[in-house]
Formats: sequence, C-alpha cells, structure tokens
Amino acid sequence: MTISSRIRGLITLRRLSALTMIWISLLAAPTVDAERQLPHDGKYVKDAQFNYPFVKMGKQVLRLAVGGKIYNEQNLIIMPVSAPGKADVLYRVDLNGEISQIWILTPEESKVAKAAAAKKK
Repeated sequence: MTISSRIRGLITLRRLSALTMIWISLLAAPTVDAERQLPHDGKYVKDAQFNYPFVKMGKQVLRLAVGGKIYNEQNLIIMPVSAPGKADVLYRVDLNGEISQIWILTPEESKVAKAAAAKKK
C-alpha cells in the first residue's frame, strides 16, 4: 500500500464521518410547526355545510367557483367531496360572488377567527 492510497483512504473516511455528523444533526434538530397564514380579509362562518357545488353559510347559500380551493386543517388542498359535512371556515368570494377559497379551521383557529369577526362588527 502506497502513501497516496493511505491518504485517499483517510480523506474518504473524513468525508464519510463529516456526512454522518451532518445527517445526525439534521435528524436531531427540533421540528418547528409553522403556523399557517390565514387571510385577514376572509369571512368567518361557524358550521358551514358543504353540499358540492354549494356551501351553506348561515342563511346564505353560495356556489364554489370553478377552480375554487378548499384547504383542510393541515393546509392541504382537498377535493370538495372530501370536505366534512359541517365545519367552521374562513372564506373568500370572487368578483362573481362565488367562493374562491375556503379554509377549514381547527378549533383554536376558529376561536381566534370568531374573536376577530366580533371585533369587526
């Protein structure tokens, strides 16, 4: 075995140990749950009822717009048939008066949105 092959072996071993340390530090790093960004101009409704393509918002019945998006509690876009029967939501309306976006709220988000809606009134 020559000196150059020993040096190459040490360099490879150092790289491997450096990569191992990087992987360990990434796995040990704490995960941070980012708070999802809800629209400030969204309208809050308690117990909205989904019946695709319509959504009953209190006494109003609105239509989900073509290309309208429904976000679940994990902020994933879901198909309208996957929406729960009833949920507390924030929603936005487009220029045609149809619902363009709906956010299904967690219980904590619902409390915050309800308090914000009460302040606006």
